Amino acid sequence: MGNCMSAIGENLETQISDLCAGQTEQEERLYKQQKNVASVVEQRTRNLREEFEAQIAAVEPRCRRAGGGGPGASTTTVKQP
Repeated sequence: MGNCMSAIGENLETQISDLCAGQTEQEERLYKQQKNVASVVEQRTRNLREEFEAQIAAVEPRCRRAGGGGPGASTTTVKQP
């Protein structure tokens, strides 16, 4: 009976070790995925910011020509170019 218990204990130790190694591998994959997602989000944010800045730069001169901008200026809706 002692040999059987010893074999079961060794088997359990091996399984636990394998599970720990698998967990570490999964954590590494998750970390890499998080970095990739963060990178994509940062790039998309930069792209959107550049697009908005370009749109604002295109609209500002038209607003100035229309005479907007003073303290008593009315608000107008400007459509995208």
